[in-house]
Amino acid sequence: MSKVVDAPVARQFPAWERWVVLGVSTLGGFMAAIQGSALIVALPDLMEALHTTIGTIMWVMIAYILVVAAIALPLGKVGDKLGRASTYNIGFFLFALGGLLSGFAKPSHEGFDLVGYRVIQGLGAAFIFVSSGAIVADRFAPFNQVGLATGIIQLSFAAGTVVGPVVGGGALLASWGWVFWVTTIPAAIGCILGFWKNKNIYPFSAQRLFSFLRHYNTIGAVFIIVAITMLVMLLSFAVFPDGTFISSSKGLGMLGGLTVLFLILYVATEWFSKTPVIDWSMFKSRNFSIALVNATLGSFVRSSFVFAFIFFFQGPFAQSPLMAGVYVIPFGVGLMIAGLISGKLADRMGARTLSIIGPLIGAISAIGTIFHTNHTNYGAIAVNIFILGFGWGIFNSPIMTLLMLAVPPSKRGEASALNMTALMLAQMLAIIFVFKFILTSLPFELALQLFLYGGGGLDDGAIHDFLKGLHVVYYVCIALSILAGLISFAISRQPVAQSNAEPAADEVVVENGKIADAEKGLETHGSQATVVSEQR
Repeated sequence: MSKVVDAPVARQFPAWERWVVLGVSTLGGFMAAIQGSALIVALPDLMEALHTTIGTIMWVMIAYILVVAAIALPLGKVGDKLGRASTYNIGFFLFALGGLLSGFAKPSHEGFDLVGYRVIQGLGAAFIFVSSGAIVADRFAPFNQVGLATGIIQLSFAAGTVVGPVVGGGALLASWGWVFWVTTIPAAIGCILGFWKNKNIYPFSAQRLFSFLRHYNTIGAVFIIVAITMLVMLLSFAVFPDGTFISSSKGLGMLGGLTVLFLILYVATEWFSKTPVIDWSMFKSRNFSIALVNATLGSFVRSSFVFAFIFFFQGPFAQSPLMAGVYVIPFGVGLMIAGLISGKLADRMGARTLSIIGPLIGAISAIGTIFHTNHTNYGAIAVNIFILGFGWGIFNSPIMTLLMLAVPPSKRGEASALNMTALMLAQMLAIIFVFKFILTSLPFELALQLFLYGGGGLDDGAIHDFLKGLHVVYYVCIALSILAGLISFAISRQPVAQSNAEPAADEVVVENGKIADAEKGLETHGSQATVVSEQR
């Protein structure tokens, strides 16, 4: 008999096919990142073309985050049963469809149809994000290359963020619709490649899926979706009030109460469910728990820095949104270079050392941002934020690798979903955090004007107050960077890819080179799963 986790199952496919799968995953991340950063540049044009308001146009951005955050958590386990590759491919299709429809939004609908199309795009992104990390880990774990693959995916996200503003600005020269269509064609190509070559490692079984759904905590899944939706709405209306009841103190209090209520209901249903939405046993792994906490901290800090830099360049530096995006490029370049290097190193030396060093480099370099003013030479700023991005790039790939490989293969979809929910909420909190301290120094209307149009327009007194609020953001981010580095000391010294958990009941194993029945057991050694022959 053979005991198997990763290697034999993944090696049912030609070894070279893992690179095709990685290419599809990389393309998905690249397109999603471009869409997000290109949209920021296009917001003023969208407002004018669709005859809409600032409140509606902000929901064009928020709806995407809301859907990913709300749907990702219950989607993880369902994706594990339906098939991660199938889930990913469906996501690519929905993402392409949502982008295509977004470009056809009508001015007569005043932007509300665009919000709906962004919901479709967000749903596709949720499918993609939840499945991509698990798929790559499945395919690359047998070759001890998960860190390398994760670094390449990080490079694609960073590259998309870097070129997004330029792509968005170029697309606007043709039409605002091309801001969405520019990602539709590559997404369609990725969809075709995915359905062709991105196949499920574990064979799909309708009987197993229906059996799972009978016991799945469906009610709890609904409760947690509603709770996260209420939470995102609460945060959104708190930062971007629209003058309606829901953005008043009573309305926000009602949203807060509903969030707590549905969270309590969710926890209650989880307690009694045979198949909960979250497999809480994953938190028995110290490495997984640390990786999830640090990934969330890292997302919050990086997002806070990026939003702060955009405000800085559009405010004191008096740049347009397009040029502000261009000025932030060194941060993304640092992420790209370091992410690829650290991913490869993580395969050899583990995640611990790299995830300690990275945030500390980020914290030290972030001290320099406190001294940036409207009179600072941009070259010095560029070097500073490049080193800052480099530090966080060193950190991110090893932490993502650790998170995926700290759980058994059958639970990677759930782990990825939990991580994606945390990252989306961290990004939302970062937006609120930065806006909060910008609004303490500027009137709300002026802060929104700077965010949407840029161009400065601040006198010396306003710039002084603006920088004072921005410094608070930097101080908090420096403190959290140091905290992330200190937490990483608790990561075990074992190789990254190690899990001693037993397989799930539906785990697929291979016997004599063929897929055999479940519950045969597993064994892992060091940083990669191996096959161990036993004669009985």
